[in-house]
Amino acid sequence: IFKDINNMKHLFVSYEIARELKELGFDDKCLSYYLLGDLFIDERGSRNQNSIGVDCLAPLYQQVVDWFREEHNIEIYVKQSYKKDGVHGYINDSAVCFWLTYYEALDAVILEAIKLIR
Repeated sequence: IFKDINNMKHLFVSYEIARELKELGFDDKCLSYYLLGDLFIDERGSRNQNSIGVDCLAPLYQQVVDWFREEHNIEIYVKQSYKKDGVHGYINDSAVCFWLTYYEALDAVILEAIKLIR
């Protein structure tokens, strides 16, 4: 298993988003988890929220996008603006945010989707 998580951190949602997802019932198996706010690769291969020694799972962004679509019928995505000056975040084809970077927009649109289910 790949042990150098530093090269892959950008592929996982933040600790704050992971905690929100846990409260909403996200429990898909994940390759990483958070413990005391730090990101770890699971050397056993994958775990779920009930695993001992886990604050919360650390899903990949794609897992979260899939979970919203499959479990809540919420389609979320981001794409570069036509002027190429930033990135728009969309929920079900409606623009909900605008950020300078891809991952900032993805974080923002995930947080908006979380609000929709609360």
